[in-house]
Amino acid sequence: MERTGIWVLGGHQTDFARNRARAGLEFADLTREVVDGALAAAGVGPDAVEVIHVGNAFGRLFTGQGRLGGMPATVEPGLWGVPAARHEAACASGGVAVLAAMADLEAGRYDRAQMTDGGAGVVLVTDRRPRAPGPPGAGGSPGSHQIEEGTDGR
Repeated sequence: MERTGIWVLGGHQTDFARNRARAGLEFADLTREVVDGALAAAGVGPDAVEVIHVGNAFGRLFTGQGRLGGMPATVEPGLWGVPAARHEAACASGGVAVLAAMADLEAGRYDRAQMTDGGAGVVLVTDRRPRAPGPPGAGGSPGSHQIEEGTDGR
């Protein structure tokens, strides 16, 4: 079976030193920052996202909210109707969400995915869809990196 290349078009990470409660921010504010930041870094709008994977550790325990898969759509109306899933794997939740997004892309179900967790987010894309001009593997976005088999992503 031929492997499909998958690229990170862009990503965003919040400031972990900032105390959101002291800053008067809600969980939705954190989600909005991650979703908007990842889309902006990728240079795409919400209409480019075909599936969402949310990694969240202990969401029900700390926020009282266990159904966080659809949370990105509550802060970005352009994501309403996009299939979404939440992945719980303690501290590995973000990594599991990335793996699930990659599996969807590799299976050919979708060409673009967004992964979000409590403080970071990325937009992933496959090499099946033509993209804007740019260096090979960049998908038209200067900060893109290819995720290849056998690499640790650093």
